[in-house]
Amino acid sequence: MSNLRAVALLLFAIALQAPTCQPPNPDTRGTWWYKNGNGMNPDPSGTEQRVLLAGSAAELSAAADAIADCGVRRVYGSYGSAIAPSGGSLSPEGSNGALFNEALHARQMESQVLFSEGVSQLADWSNLLDKIQARVLDFNAAVPLVNRFDGVHLDVEPHAGSPSACKLATLDLAECRALFGLLLDLVGDVRALLDSSPVPLRLHVDLPEWASKLPGAVPPESNVRIGWAGAADRDAWFATLDGLVDRVSIFAYADDDLASILDKVAWEVDHLASEVRVSLDVDYETAAPFDSWGEMDATAQALEALGYVVDLHSTNELQAASGFSGCL
Repeated sequence: MSNLRAVALLLFAIALQAPTCQPPNPDTRGTWWYKNGNGMNPDPSGTEQRVLLAGSAAELSAAADAIADCGVRRVYGSYGSAIAPSGGSLSPEGSNGALFNEALHARQMESQVLFSEGVSQLADWSNLLDKIQARVLDFNAAVPLVNRFDGVHLDVEPHAGSPSACKLATLDLAECRALFGLLLDLVGDVRALLDSSPVPLRLHVDLPEWASKLPGAVPPESNVRIGWAGAADRDAWFATLDGLVDRVSIFAYADDDLASILDKVAWEVDHLASEVRVSLDVDYETAAPFDSWGEMDATAQALEALGYVVDLHSTNELQAASGFSGCL
């Protein structure tokens, strides 16, 4: 066992005994926050949807407090088209979005707009650029600085949706590589759009943990799905991405083993200048990697003690999952 793994496991054991909601680096965590769940696992209570669309200022403030209590300082919010201004004026939903941003900023939290898309988006992303223009740039132009969004969070997954050459059942390594080439072009166009903003906007992207793995480097039954021509091809793709984005979240989902999680993100941490974030997941409808908030929080704390930054997917699922009352 390597020294890093030994230290990691020791810190994990210590974290299991520590009180929850006290991460070593309390100003680093991020979370996805959906207006009505994440589509596949909608929030049964509908709390986020009600608060964002019709909640009072007090409810928006309480929602910000609930998120902050878990050490979260970066919110990746999916708010839908209702927040986009019309004729320079905000709808009631847009006004609530502005108030929510103000509540987050008052707590030294960052607010990003989340755009989640599947493989079909890679055929033509002009609609995505229009969404970003309306929901972020036009929105920000209509409100004071304290009410603005701080950036865009892209969750564009070549392996999501159908048909996809990046899915294990329909795997085509060369075609999957081509899809990741289109993803890079999409990210470049989004970066150019954000750079047209008079106020700097951050760009944050999500990637699966297998994106950096080379074909043949691990057993064929694994999740390796990209036909990199070799290390130079892979390295060049990531170098270009690195020059376009500010942060990258690596999905270390379906895993609660600390040493395994560290292995999954090791290449990106070693090779990217952008901030690399480790994403942990709870899925309350299927077999979850974590059985309780305390277990998930302990893993997050162990990672943070080693200097990693952590994302939690997602606030809605944490609220709804049995045994995850925790901070939320």
